[in-house]
Amino acid sequence: MKKLPHYEKFTLQKEIRESIDEVLDEIEQYEITKTVSHLYTADRAKRWLLRKIRLAYDLKYSAINEDVLFYCASTLSVIGALIGGLIKTEKEKKEAARAGK
Repeated sequence: MKKLPHYEKFTLQKEIRESIDEVLDEIEQYEITKTVSHLYTADRAKRWLLRKIRLAYDLKYSAINEDVLFYCASTLSVIGALIGGLIKTEKEKKEAARAGK
């Protein structure tokens, strides 16, 4: 991977930014529509984002040192827990609605 052209680094950096935007966009769409599928998409985008950050770390990109990697991983864990909590709440609402009918 280290022998890849310089533009590969730029592309990975761009993909990391786009993944951050995708997570935020999907959460925003959930807030607007209350459609749970947006939460699942946000969770998937969060996992892809972490993979890309790990790849940047493994390739020894100067902007991603061990401290940055651990900060990103812990922050994404919190975001994942919040998304998981929202999904759980929506499932409970759906089950309660079914039981009430």
